[in-house]
Amino acid sequence: MRCVVGLPVLLSASGNTVTPIQKVITMFSTLISEIRQEASAEAATYDQFACHCRTKIAEKSSAIESESTAVDTRVAQMEQYTADKKAHEKRIQQLTKEIASVEGDLSDERKKWSEYMAQYTAEHTDMVAACDALHNAINTITSKMPAPSLLQVELKQTLSPVLVLADAYGLTSAAAKHAVAFLQGDVPDSDYDFHSGGIVDTLNKLETDFLAEKGDMEAEHDKRTSAHNEYMSGLNAQLKTAKNSKESTEESLAQTETDIGIASRDLTEQQSMLFDDQLYLKELTSKCEEKAKEWDQRTEARSGELGALEQALTIIQGTVSDNAASAARAFVQDKPVHNVAHAARSSLSLIQVEDHERLRLHSGRSAAAALLSRVATKTGAAELSELSHQIRVDPFAKIKKLIQGLIERLLKEAAEEATQKGFCDTEVGKARLTRDTEVDNVNEVSAAIKESEALRRKLQGKISRLTDELSDLRSDLNTTTTQREAEKEENQQTLSSAEEGKIAVSQAIKILKEHYAGMKTKATVANGGNAVLLQGSPVDAAAGSAGDKNGAYGGAQKRAGGIIDMLEVIKSDFERAMKQTSTAESEAHADFVEFSKATKSAIAEKETDKRNAEHDFAEATAELQENIENLRGHQTLVDVALQQLDKLRPACIDTGMTHEERKARREEEIAALRNALSMLGATL
Repeated sequence: MRCVVGLPVLLSASGNTVTPIQKVITMFSTLISEIRQEASAEAATYDQFACHCRTKIAEKSSAIESESTAVDTRVAQMEQYTADKKAHEKRIQQLTKEIASVEGDLSDERKKWSEYMAQYTAEHTDMVAACDALHNAINTITSKMPAPSLLQVELKQTLSPVLVLADAYGLTSAAAKHAVAFLQGDVPDSDYDFHSGGIVDTLNKLETDFLAEKGDMEAEHDKRTSAHNEYMSGLNAQLKTAKNSKESTEESLAQTETDIGIASRDLTEQQSMLFDDQLYLKELTSKCEEKAKEWDQRTEARSGELGALEQALTIIQGTVSDNAASAARAFVQDKPVHNVAHAARSSLSLIQVEDHERLRLHSGRSAAAALLSRVATKTGAAELSELSHQIRVDPFAKIKKLIQGLIERLLKEAAEEATQKGFCDTEVGKARLTRDTEVDNVNEVSAAIKESEALRRKLQGKISRLTDELSDLRSDLNTTTTQREAEKEENQQTLSSAEEGKIAVSQAIKILKEHYAGMKTKATVANGGNAVLLQGSPVDAAAGSAGDKNGAYGGAQKRAGGIIDMLEVIKSDFERAMKQTSTAESEAHADFVEFSKATKSAIAEKETDKRNAEHDFAEATAELQENIENLRGHQTLVDVALQQLDKLRPACIDTGMTHEERKARREEEIAALRNALSMLGATL
């Protein structure tokens, strides 16, 4: 529901001389004037302090320049000493590794030479022994010892090791092998003279080979001994040189370390003097720059503060003032809620859909009924006339059963009709039965016609009522929709005015808050950044009262705070107006949606009811027409039955029809029934 929005600040213009917005404007103007007056009172002492800064900075800068040159020279000397020390240490490490390597090589060479000498001594001893054994063996053979078998045994013991050694050195020829075989075998005395000459030659050659091998071995040994001695001499010379170099480098390292200590002491003294002068210059420069920045900051801050206040004042005097009046006028009016949706919903009603039987016409059944009717009229058969009527009324299954039964009955009658009396009794009975049955049918159909007429009148009234109700529902929906659109447009206009006012006030608040927050942060940093460093500094004593610090300008924080508070109140009134308008719009929208949904649903239901009623009315009309046709048919059958009775009277008294004629008529009736049955079968 739409409510009257209370705007105490926005509406106060109607009852007070000075509105809150006008009061805010006055506060803005007063604050701007005061800040401009304060800005002209802070420039008196700054020039004196600036002159002091220029003099002292020039003096200390000259001293620092001289001290820096001396320090740089000493630093360069220290760097050279340090580089020399690293070079000496690196050289000592290299020489230490070299000495260890040479000593390792000497040890390895001694070990290898010792192993070689052991092997050489053994091999050389074997070689000398072999040569001696061969020489002795040759002497023994040539001496012609009397017992060849004993000689063979002696030579075998002497030469076996020699031959093994010769085989190891590859000195064993085919002749030597033959001599060995000879020495090892059983040689008869008669063969001794024959073989001794060849053995001596072989042993002489083997001795020559051994002597040559021995000479080669000794020559190779002399060569390796010379190389070994030369290699060992070189390693010893290299070891001595490396040790001498290491000793010399260690002496140079000790002297370099002494020089570094002296230079480091001198550098420390020079750096201390330079640091003191640099610290003083830094403090002085910081003090002077800080004062200059403070002056620039205060000047710039005042200028920015004045700009922010003037910008906010322009916004308040323009957009906020106009939209406050617009929003206030919009909410003063207490407009009634559109209750059309609720009223229209209460008038809706649901109508139950009535169920009615549906009648269908089949062309096949009509054709079969027409055929039987023609035959009945031609032959005067009441049964066919009755069956023609039943085809139009009864379901197909029942009709087919009736036709089949009638055919069977005709066939049975043909067999039973033996006498004229039987024929008369049968025909008269059938005519009377048809007459009574059709009279009952006439009465039944007449009652059905009355019911159809009553149903048609009822459906006409229902259709008329639904038409009127649909017209009313559509009219209510159109009217409510139009009113809702107008209400929505009005609410949107109110929201737009309040939103513009809120944005303008928020912009003014943001300008002031951001400006004063930035001023506060800058003032805090400027006031606290060097407080500890400068406290008790000799720079302050030298500057005197000219260096007194007022601190960074933080702006008129408290006075501007009152203005911001008033703007916050105005902003909250705009926000409350927007919230209440939005709530009212949401409620109105929800009511309209609910009403529209219910109305459209009711329209749809009533349109469905109307279509069903119109359909039922059309079916009732068709049923009425069919009942009227059925009434005519039943009445005709009554007349036919009466006529049949009139015809039977002369026929049963004075037989005017032969047996063949009756048979032909019966066959024609049976054929008609079968054709009708066939037609009905094709339709199904």
